[in-house]
Amino acid sequence: MEWRDRAHIWILAFFCRKRRVSRSSLPGLSLPTSLSTLCPKLLCALRGCFASWRRTRIIMREGNVEYRTRKAQALRSFCANSASHRLPQKIGARSCRLIHPIRDVGHDKPAGQNRPEEQGWTSGPVGAHSDLQQIARRWKLMSMATAVAEPNSSVDADASIKGRVFDIQRFSIHDGPGIRTTVFMKGCPLRCAWCHNPESISMGQEISFLPDHCIGCGYCFRTCQRNAHQMIDGRHVLVRDLCAKCGQCATECYAKALEFVGRDVTAREVIDEVLRDKPFYDTSHGGMTLSGGEPALQIDFAEALLRMAREQKLHNCVETCGFCEWERLERMAAFVDLFLYDYKETDPARHREMTGVSNERILENLARLDQTGIPIILRCPIIPGVNDRDDHFEGIRRLAARLKHCNGAEIMPYHRLGESKTQRFGLDDKRRISAPTPDPNTVEEWKRKIEPYLFNA
Repeated sequence: MEWRDRAHIWILAFFCRKRRVSRSSLPGLSLPTSLSTLCPKLLCALRGCFASWRRTRIIMREGNVEYRTRKAQALRSFCANSASHRLPQKIGARSCRLIHPIRDVGHDKPAGQNRPEEQGWTSGPVGAHSDLQQIARRWKLMSMATAVAEPNSSVDADASIKGRVFDIQRFSIHDGPGIRTTVFMKGCPLRCAWCHNPESISMGQEISFLPDHCIGCGYCFRTCQRNAHQMIDGRHVLVRDLCAKCGQCATECYAKALEFVGRDVTAREVIDEVLRDKPFYDTSHGGMTLSGGEPALQIDFAEALLRMAREQKLHNCVETCGFCEWERLERMAAFVDLFLYDYKETDPARHREMTGVSNERILENLARLDQTGIPIILRCPIIPGVNDRDDHFEGIRRLAARLKHCNGAEIMPYHRLGESKTQRFGLDDKRRISAPTPDPNTVEEWKRKIEPYLFNA
């Protein structure tokens, strides 16, 4: 017997459940059947299964259901045509796990335990070669366990749901624990006078125009059929009353003077982009955050994203203003690990004046959300001269103390980035408040006013 044959037999025998072939018996091992007729099939199966194992592991991570379905059909076809190397006749989605050749075999267990027949597998013919046949089946199951899974219809349906986002921000460190990817969704029911993301208010798509970036290539003038791009006093002007917001002018603006904000994407496209940074989530305990806008306005899309992220074992956060039907928050809550809940103003009249809506429903939904047991962090935007009052800080303290599952409150200092965005998107700025940016000492004073309920990241 050649040394290669002895090595292959030793490898096969090592993973045999009953271990009838020992290392000491390998040199003088005599097989009833010649190696030329028995071993080639077994060795071929061993090499092929091990080689395909690494390939299929990557494919399964990417969720390539089509490939796994074809693989399942091929394996079942092979099973039907091979009487001596049978595979399981029933393959379920939950049976697709990697079978550990040592841990799952159970050498130290009583005879008959963990036998393939008892685990629902179809056994091969019993005879002089039953040990080797069992080894071959075992290795094929290991290959099949990582390669075959029946399509999950609910996940497939979620993947095709479309939504509208205006940004997907990677490496975000301020929207939940760890390193995260934040998905900013279009649409918001509030009209905050200090809004930091005014482009998220409308569900429609927006044209961003920065005239200082224009290099005068003339592409937008030639493309626009409504003559919305005009030269006035030697300056490039976008007449928004004429603009149809088709986005054609922005497709070739490589200077980024024109940008089309708000794209329709499927849940699968978003999750694929989010998963690009999964190694960072794993090492920093991060994950995915849905923000906006208000994610609850696109509830089907938001629920699909959260469910698919949960399938990938990601930590899910949702930032919400809370002004929506409770049923929408309840649908998202089933897949959320942490809620970032906005609390903008304690006084109901001032809240209506500054945001356009009352805070009654917001507080009601917050109380119901607290009863679910999901951790909550209050996010409190503080605008100088608007809500930086002592009674509002006291209201934040009382609210945080009343909630049973509140991890604390965050102070979100005002910044003036939203003002430039208002001009950039040509939005109405009549209600907009212009406030000074608070200095660090002022922010520290605000934080001291809500201790000991200040959330310390």
